Amino acid sequence: MAVEKNINYTNTLLTVIILAYNHEKYIRKSIESVLRQKTKFKYQILIGEDNSTDNTLSIVKEYESKYPDKVKVIVQDPSKKIFICGKPTGRHNFLSLMKSIKTKYIGLIDGDDYWIDDFKLQKQIDLLEENPDCTLCACNCYYDSEQSGKLYNSPPRLVIVNKKKIYEHDLVAEIVPFHPSTLIYRTSSLDFYDWYETILGVDFGIFFTLIKKGPFIAIEDVCSVYQRNDGSVTKSRKGFEDIVQLEYIKMYSKFDELTDYKYKKQFNKFKANNYYNLVFLKINNDLKNARLYFWHIVKLLKFKAIFDIKILKLFIRLYFPGIISIKKWKTKSL
Repeated sequence: MAVEKNINYTNTLLTVIILAYNHEKYIRKSIESVLRQKTKFKYQILIGEDNSTDNTLSIVKEYESKYPDKVKVIVQDPSKKIFICGKPTGRHNFLSLMKSIKTKYIGLIDGDDYWIDDFKLQKQIDLLEENPDCTLCACNCYYDSEQSGKLYNSPPRLVIVNKKKIYEHDLVAEIVPFHPSTLIYRTSSLDFYDWYETILGVDFGIFFTLIKKGPFIAIEDVCSVYQRNDGSVTKSRKGFEDIVQLEYIKMYSKFDELTDYKYKKQFNKFKANNYYNLVFLKINNDLKNARLYFWHIVKLLKFKAIFDIKILKLFIRLYFPGIISIKKWKTKSL
């Protein structure tokens, strides 16, 4: 069920949401990168502080005091924390702030990410104003490896060409074409559904509902840096890897439904890869379920499974384990 939103645009054109939780090492750099933005329009900064256990709250409050007309801090109610795969998340922080915005556009950045182009907002807003059919604007980003201290180009996903419009089939081909810290949303295009609270990847869910309203657009400029760490549900999987894989399968089924089953073959391939991962998670200690997941792969891939050498080897390993050693041939995906 979608949540109706009565949009009442203010004189401020854009709100930048900063999601903050235990970011004392990074939050100043993140906020300063937003404050440095050079724009021809008014924008405001809304910081969602999600009950950090470090010094993050006092730092963001400091900025609120210093820039009272620009920065506002919202401290979330800990009782409203949303758990996914049994793990507490920042989902309520994200969704509650997104629903509250009344400006024409919404920018987003995590408190451990930062922007490196002082004209990021102006470039993206200009593009959205020139293309009123577009619902979202993205840019490229670097990955900042916390361990090595080096910047890396983001892994190639969509080939983002300057001002290229991105349609539903492009999104299905890649699923995650952009990093959240690069995005500007058109507020009027956003709807909010109950299932946003439970789906594994809410960013992906928003992409698939937005793309039905209009295409995305992207600039090739590298404007943002993503600070890699292990805090998210999908990265800190130790102890519940199998649950995450099953949640991915549910997520792809939802996207298949949202796209009216036009890309069923592609989504079946994605789900088959998750079942493939599940087989190898269970093969040594839960052979019954490993075999069950194998037959899900066969059902999803149908005739292709008969001629796939990896699936044949997997069948032999599951039913004639002395013939093939698992270590010799397991690959990352089908």
